[in-house]
Parts: sequence; C-alpha cells; structure tokens
Amino acid sequence: MHELARVPPKFVAQNNQSVVTYRRYTSDSDKSAFVQELAQVNWTKLYGLDLCIEHIQFFYDTIISSLDKHLPVVKNVKRLTDKPWVTDKYRDLIKKRQYAFKTGNKYLFRYTRNKVNKMGKQLRKHYYDKLWVWQRLTRGNGGNVLRNS
Repeated sequence: MHELARVPPKFVAQNNQSVVTYRRYTSDSDKSAFVQELAQVNWTKLYGLDLCIEHIQFFYDTIISSLDKHLPVVKNVKRLTDKPWVTDKYRDLIKKRQYAFKTGNKYLFRYTRNKVNKMGKQLRKHYYDKLWVWQRLTRGNGGNVLRNS
C-alpha cells in the first residue's frame, strides 16, 4: 500500500520580475537597405557647413535617422524565471499557440503546438550542446584550453 504526503512548497517563483533590454532589429535585407540609403545620401551638403559641430550634427542626424528607419530599436523583455534557451521567437510562437487554443481553432492549435514542441527541443539541444562543449574546453583538460594531451 502506498501513502501520499502533500508538502507545500517553501518558495513559489513569481514570473513578474524581468530584465528589459533594447537592441536593434537586424536582418540581411534591412542591412542592405540601410547601406543603399547611405550610398544615396548627398554628402556635399557637408562642404557648405562652416563649423565642425555642424558637420558632426549633420553626419549623426543622417546616420541615426537611417538606422531608425531600417534597423529599428526593439524592446526585449526577459523574465528571470525563463529558461536560458527561451528566445523571443519561441515566446511569440507560444503566444500564437495559446491564442489558437483560446479561440477554439483546433487545427491551428495542433499546428502551433507541434511547432512549439519541435522548436523547444531544438533550442534545448543547441543550448546544452554549446554548454557541453564549453565545459569540455574549460574543465576537461585541467582548465588549460591550449594544452594538447
């Protein structure tokens, strides 16, 4: 006969603590559009300016406005209780799955559920493979990466 004892947890982690970072969204097509726009800028306006500060201001205004247009700054929120392999793309896919579940769209739910499971396995495998290689490099050889033995 089996006995069951219920033990309440001492600590329940709340998922409300988060770290917010900002970075530029980059893709190859956006980078090439940025470069093309910079190539088309009429830089001869710089020669008509008198003061060095005006040169600098014109240069920075041109670069920053083009950067903001093609490579915008995006907000990245990472919760402290998230697993280290959780990415923004993965989080967005989970939101889509949950939306499909809430709306009762079972075909979309099944599709996104399978995508979430597959991506989660890939992300975990990639994370632990990198971790394993790093541990082998730092510890497996007595801490000396350069020594061949």
